[in-house]
Amino acid sequence: MSQTVSISLHSQVFSALAQKALYWVEQKSLLISDLHLGRAAHLRRNGIAMTDLAHADDLIILNDLVQRHPAEKVFILGDLFHSRTLGDVNELKKIISNSNAQWILIKGNHDVFNVETYLNLGFHSVHPFWQLNHIKLIHEPSPEDLIEHCCISGHLHPGYRLKGKGRQSLKVPCFWIRKNHILLPAFGETTGLLSIKPSKMDQIILCLPNHLEVIETNKRKD
Repeated sequence: MSQTVSISLHSQVFSALAQKALYWVEQKSLLISDLHLGRAAHLRRNGIAMTDLAHADDLIILNDLVQRHPAEKVFILGDLFHSRTLGDVNELKKIISNSNAQWILIKGNHDVFNVETYLNLGFHSVHPFWQLNHIKLIHEPSPEDLIEHCCISGHLHPGYRLKGKGRQSLKVPCFWIRKNHILLPAFGETTGLLSIKPSKMDQIILCLPNHLEVIETNKRKD
């Protein structure tokens, strides 16, 4: 069982981590996406029972991740909060303030607060995307982005369905590695999962409890 899986993109080396994060080796940077903090409260307002414990667990994992993988920068690739629901941000502020890294938010479709809100939490800066040479960090790349750049993104909450010998199945979060594109799993536990249909040229890295597992899509049966 592996805690990390190495990925190469445009001559850069990345490590997929079992905590649903990506570490950019050359840039000493951590990348995560789609925390959707506050979604539990949003669901409660819509009649769905869910406690904030899921967010508390996410933040414990985030803090452990930052402590175990010291980075110069921490990028959140969009959807830090779930629209206009902040939730309890005290623990997030503590994690950011106790870190020596610069925290940078790449805005996603759910990041609707003004820039000052994120700066007051301790973020160094907020951007629609971040580009270094030919690699572009963005929440949801356009078709043109995927043609012109090597993209690392979130937004879709990719999930891969495992099937047993009977009719049982289980959908789990995953990294989806495509040509010139790394799609991150959603970090937040309150998010849903989109069933993906990878091609035989893609690589899938499953995020299973406490370890990663690589799926060889070129050997799967359609």
